[in-house]
Amino acid sequence: MLKVLVVEDNILAGRMVYVFFRKAAPGTHVDIVETGFDAKAKITEMDNSYDIIIMDFGLPDCNGLELTEALRKMGVKSMIIALSGNLDQASEEERIEAGLNDGYRKPFSIKDAEEIIGKYEKFRAQDQ
Repeated sequence: MLKVLVVEDNILAGRMVYVFFRKAAPGTHVDIVETGFDAKAKITEMDNSYDIIIMDFGLPDCNGLELTEALRKMGVKSMIIALSGNLDQASEEERIEAGLNDGYRKPFSIKDAEEIIGKYEKFRAQDQ
């Protein structure tokens, strides 16, 4: 079963990502958190078992880029995908350095969810 963590402070946007992943891959486990603090806690609670983390940049307690760096330092190996209306606030080089695997602009669509799942399958195959 695919496990996805959505780090998004906008409840409606988070729910849409949830719905699109569940439609793209029925049975997918999706959790939603609204802050960087809650993301770290949920990842620890789930024993770092998320396959994909969808990361907003504008969180109330931190920047998603900084949070990605912190998660990588914690040993998180999940595929981390930025999802932001402000994707350009960081250059592609900065996003890669922080540990992001890819980035998507809002609004999110089911096509985006399907594409990310396909990328995850390739990501996982490289890791084995």
